[in-house]
Amino acid sequence: MTVIQVRKPIRTLAGREAGRAKRRLWLLAGALATVPLWSFAQTTAYAVNITAIRTGWATDAFGIETTQTMVNPANCPVLDGYAAEGSVAGYKTHYAAALLAFASNKTVWVVVSNTACSQGRPMIIGVTVRAS
Repeated sequence: MTVIQVRKPIRTLAGREAGRAKRRLWLLAGALATVPLWSFAQTTAYAVNITAIRTGWATDAFGIETTQTMVNPANCPVLDGYAAEGSVAGYKTHYAAALLAFASNKTVWVVVSNTACSQGRPMIIGVTVRAS
């Protein structure tokens, strides 16, 4: 004996209700489109002290070394510090913040990409200098 179950048809939206649902969907899509994708692809190394700053060999790049354990979400092959290249947006700001923190012995938060490496090292996408 085979039992066949009959389900009620799915209720469809009509009239103003359908228009509201479409507007909400478009608003949501528009809001998501304005959020940069890289903002979701980051990891922060909190409260680290910079022990060395390296500059590039015939290239516009720099790297920093810290005493704390590194974060390496992109599984980069070189683990002797974090790096940034001049072609990346914010490079000059990151470099200035790193120099300031190193010269004044301040604690920093280093934000690195979850998906990209720079010169084989975790790629710096942000530096926050802390007052204490």
